[in-house]
Amino acid sequence: MYAASAIILLFVICTGVAYTVFVIMNDDPPPPATLPPTQVPTSSPTFSREKVYRDQFVATVGPQVDVRGTPQDLAAQWIIFDDPRMLSAEDPGLVQRYLCALFWFATTESGKKKWSSCNPPEQGESSACIFQRFNRLNNDQVESIPEDATRWLSKEHECEWIGNLCDDNLVSRVIEIWGQNLTGPLPTEIAELPFLQAISLPFNDFTGTIPSEYAGMRHLLSLELHDNALTGTIPQKFWLANALQNFNVGGNMLSGTLSSQVGLLTNLKGFHIYENMLDGTFPSEIGNLGFLSFMRCNRNVFNGTLPTQLFELTLWEFYILRNLRGPSN
Repeated sequence: MYAASAIILLFVICTGVAYTVFVIMNDDPPPPATLPPTQVPTSSPTFSREKVYRDQFVATVGPQVDVRGTPQDLAAQWIIFDDPRMLSAEDPGLVQRYLCALFWFATTESGKKKWSSCNPPEQGESSACIFQRFNRLNNDQVESIPEDATRWLSKEHECEWIGNLCDDNLVSRVIEIWGQNLTGPLPTEIAELPFLQAISLPFNDFTGTIPSEYAGMRHLLSLELHDNALTGTIPQKFWLANALQNFNVGGNMLSGTLSSQVGLLTNLKGFHIYENMLDGTFPSEIGNLGFLSFMRCNRNVFNGTLPTQLFELTLWEFYILRNLRGPSN
């Protein structure tokens, strides 16, 4: 099936406990990408045809499209010259397909370091692949569960590509790829997928910082980037992303303090910052998070005492080991 159901129940697993983030699929997205694949007229010179496409891509992601060898450029080349669907420049699904292709190039160092499974088809290969689904057991052991899937950058609609979940209008809503050796900096360009509601990319090899662009995605409900190699601080813009229900950046190398503005994330259900290098005092404003049910902040270097407001919350799961002391009273 191309699309996910009307409501995706996104189950978030934290130390064996599951809770649900509701991903709504009826926000009236733009017109569906239903136009059939068509060839661009051959009467125009090739360079003019290419420019029509590239101008659209530059308007979406910036001038790196015209820098040869960049992921932005390679994705453009694939769309224009190699994509079996050969979408016209007027196709309403063109930009979404380009952004998905760009995601693959950006997370493979421009194709040099391929994913663990379901890479683009090579000579003689079909669109079908065996996806090695990442599964972490309760004892922290890892297993791969094989399942039939569709390759990225194959002839099929991008909503068929494994890990790219779409709604009934063929609009990308969730990107979920666990433990497939995705590498490089997190691609900022997926923030241009306007109705994306969940980004779930844990247990990969991402480096660099958390893109502040993700905080500006007004439909984003869940961000899972745990167990990568991310550095830097949590961008201040995230404390204003009050639609977020799940925020998991544990198991990285993040530093800095936890802002008092965390209390603005009033829809947050899961907040996980464990196993980083965060320091400073623990803000009392976290007591404003009335829906918070799951929280892991163990193995940081916070100092001071736990605010009493924290214990007024109804938490189903709370980890604070190897951090600071309890409330002074």
